[in-house]
Amino acid sequence: MRNLEEIFAKKNYLVPAVVLVILGFAVYTNSLGGKFVWDDHILIKDNIYIKSFSHIGDIFTKDFGQGAGVRYHFYRPLQIFSYLLECHLWGLNPAGYHFVNVVLHILVGLCIFWFIILLSGDYFLALLASVFFIIHPIHTETVSYISDRGDLLSALFMLLCLILYIKYINKRNVILYVFMILSYILALLSKENSLALPMAFLAYHFSFRKKIRLPALTPFIIIVFLYITGRIFLVQSSVDKISVIGSFYQRLPGFFVAIVNYIRLLFLPVGLHIEYGDPLFKWFDYRTILGVAISALLLIVGVRKSHKNAVLSFSILWFFIFILPFSNIYPLPFYMAEHYLYLPSIGFFLILSWSLCYLYRLRRYKAVFLAIAAVLLAFWSGLAIRQNRYWREPIILYKHALIFSPRNSRIYHNLGDAYTDMGYYKKAVAAYKNSIKFSSFHADTYTSLGVVYSALGKYKEAVDSYKHALEINPVYVNALNGLGAAYYAMGEEEKAISLYKKALSINPLYAKAYLNLGIACYTVGEKDKAVRYYEKALKTDPHYAEAYNNLGVIYNNSGKTERALSLFSKAIAAKKDYADAYYNIGISYNTLGRIEDAINMFEKAISIDPKHYDAYYNLGVLYMKTIRHDEAIKMLKKSIEIKPQADAYYNLALIYFNKKEYRLAVKYYDKAFHMGIKNNNLFKALEPYRDSKK
Repeated sequence: MRNLEEIFAKKNYLVPAVVLVILGFAVYTNSLGGKFVWDDHILIKDNIYIKSFSHIGDIFTKDFGQGAGVRYHFYRPLQIFSYLLECHLWGLNPAGYHFVNVVLHILVGLCIFWFIILLSGDYFLALLASVFFIIHPIHTETVSYISDRGDLLSALFMLLCLILYIKYINKRNVILYVFMILSYILALLSKENSLALPMAFLAYHFSFRKKIRLPALTPFIIIVFLYITGRIFLVQSSVDKISVIGSFYQRLPGFFVAIVNYIRLLFLPVGLHIEYGDPLFKWFDYRTILGVAISALLLIVGVRKSHKNAVLSFSILWFFIFILPFSNIYPLPFYMAEHYLYLPSIGFFLILSWSLCYLYRLRRYKAVFLAIAAVLLAFWSGLAIRQNRYWREPIILYKHALIFSPRNSRIYHNLGDAYTDMGYYKKAVAAYKNSIKFSSFHADTYTSLGVVYSALGKYKEAVDSYKHALEINPVYVNALNGLGAAYYAMGEEEKAISLYKKALSINPLYAKAYLNLGIACYTVGEKDKAVRYYEKALKTDPHYAEAYNNLGVIYNNSGKTERALSLFSKAIAAKKDYADAYYNIGISYNTLGRIEDAINMFEKAISIDPKHYDAYYNLGVLYMKTIRHDEAIKMLKKSIEIKPQADAYYNLALIYFNKKEYRLAVKYYDKAFHMGIKNNNLFKALEPYRDSKK
């Protein structure tokens, strides 16, 4: 058998690159069918900043959740900018965003391969470490969760920066210098953990005994200073005071507990799940003590081994340098998270691969190496593929997480959101109530509960929920908008209009409030205002399908049918499965006398929404006009199953009268009559048949 090291010999870049690409897609292809989960709805689906290039300035000067009216206290403009580009390529199709995450993960793996070659000159070691990185299931959260894009981007640009830095201090090439600086700027614009990179430079100099050249490091010091200063003015000054759980002294034990858990998950990655919570641990907790002991031991080895084993020393220092930003020095929402390990894990894989390569190069242990490598490859890749399945379906993901965190308020909230999206409103209510049970201080949970109560027609309960949310956060625009919608449904349009306007005074870019304001104004007869508000909604969010549709309805009712058709088409372009837009195109075609085209549109609306009453009814009417009585009867009866209406009964009476099935005509006319429709001529014509058996 040909020696493995010969296959991956020096300068043989193509084979390792192909191996990494194939493995990357083999492990993560099943993630491409995943839906939006957790914060994807905020950062992508509801984020107006990614809907138009006019918001580029906002992306680079605001909190990265500001486009959806949410404040995270993070500054990651490059992540949001990447979503902006993708939104204009494939809209809100999750598959495109998942594909980009997989590609970025593979690129990070390729950079690790290149980086380790520069560190050690060992191509086999580089390949083994990068393969382990690509397939390890600890990274499924980072890759399969679109909102973790920041970790992928920052890792990619930090690795590129390190590669260019090592090459620059050896070659002193100006072009390398420029791209090195650019890479670091892009890393900082991707995620805050990039601030740790200069420490990695120092670790490299320490472990590999490289002389520090101040001119090479000075730009990074300047950039860090400018970044921190700019971030304070651009983001921190515009946000509320961050809610902090415990003092730094109280939070710090959690970091050492996390260290123990991280090491266990790297060796044995079972029980992976989203959201580990924010508990506080005691200093005398055995897990804290164990974490402190392990950390101290590893750091001592890392420092003392620098003169004997540079790779081992650097790997240990690397792990602690890049886990340090997640030590809760800066308050974070979780004491640990799987995606926190994305960059630090490179140190672990480097140590593991170095150990296995050492075994392989001892002839008598080659079989042991092959066995261990094969088992790890199969075990880790299999676990990663299985873990991706949880990330595909939100409900499955959250139920799986509740097995490990059964009292987690945030998981229950997101489970409620998933049930709401599926139309399982009663289950959603139960999930939101559980979320409130474990933490009653989240305005968004009461707001979501209000949305579900409104969907169930329980408007008084909805109003109470929205008011409770506003007691917690009086300027929460989603609650103001929801309360307005509840009042509108109760027929109190003026109250609704006032609340929508208040929401817009807080957030002038809140497209949903513009839409609802347009609906309310149209209801009270202010058509011109309705048009103006719909247009403002579209200016804020050019992909707002409902705004295009509602504006189209106004133009269609005003006799501007061609203009209406253009707007309905834009609604479908923004939301391909939009049944109401297809239905309204059918109405427009009917107005233009294009009966067959109208029939096709009504059928399309029904195929998307099998409970679309208006589509069934109007399809039945068109079949009547074209004397397709049997088809008309079928459609009208279907509309009655969904929502009994006098018009449908009356039209059935007419059809049966024309078919000379008089007893059925009498039956349906009487139903229409009792619901308010009267036709003396038809009544008299049917009179002889009331007691007839015909």
